[in-house]
Amino acid sequence: QVQAQTLADRWILSRLARLTNNVTYLLEDFQLGEAGRQVNEFFWSDYCDWYVEIAKVQMQGDDAARQATAGILRAVLDQSLRLLHPFMPFVTEEVWQYLYRTSEPDLQRWPTAALIIAPWPQANAQAVDDAAEEQFGLVQEIITRIRDARNQVNVETGRRVPVIMAAGNQTAMLEQQASLIEFMARTEKPQLHEHLAQKPTQSMSLLASSVEIYLPLAGMLDIGKELERLDKEIVRTRQEIARLQGKLSNEAFVTKAKPEVVEKEREKLAAQEERVTKLTARRAELAG
Repeated sequence: QVQAQTLADRWILSRLARLTNNVTYLLEDFQLGEAGRQVNEFFWSDYCDWYVEIAKVQMQGDDAARQATAGILRAVLDQSLRLLHPFMPFVTEEVWQYLYRTSEPDLQRWPTAALIIAPWPQANAQAVDDAAEEQFGLVQEIITRIRDARNQVNVETGRRVPVIMAAGNQTAMLEQQASLIEFMARTEKPQLHEHLAQKPTQSMSLLASSVEIYLPLAGMLDIGKELERLDKEIVRTRQEIARLQGKLSNEAFVTKAKPEVVEKEREKLAAQEERVTKLTARRAELAG
């Protein structure tokens, strides 16, 4: 058993528990292709692209933080190899053998002598954490949007950029994740506020859910290109609003779908309407 100490820990363990449930069901239902796709997506995206990188930050903490992170890295890799084994038996067996051979020379202390006879993993129902997945999803969205923005204006890879955020009721949570955002998005220490009375000038503006992000890139920001980018974003958002409005105006969907599904779509519509309002206001400010 491993103990989650951070939001990222809770997120990866929750994702693993969901994956284990899904893959077990899909294999029992002979949906082998979908089972393989989900394991592959989790391993390369959630584990390798995100958690392994996050671990580099967490391993800089005290002994307890390092041990906890190392334990989760190993536990998730072990369970991922078990889930991958039906699809990649030889490679996963070799990696699994290496994992235990290098850390535990006494074969008697291994879970089993070989991966092929290891028990199929059981999902830890207590690890499923909707709040952690939602909160960390926001952190991922912020990091991804900043990375994309850096690429758009060709910021040098090693250069750290300033970032200012108006995060509303997510401010406290994001303050706890500030070092992670700084490392993963290559920014200066994020400046977090609940609200901004005055928006930064000569800044690239982004939205991650309801969080407003400003990158003061004076000298690097082409106002014309930024206005063009905002125009495209406004068009995409309005198209999404139209799609959601069409879905919610469909009587068959509203009456036959589960109430929580309908409510979720209404929340998405409200979020997109708020998004287009903020984008339009930002465009007007930038255009002067």
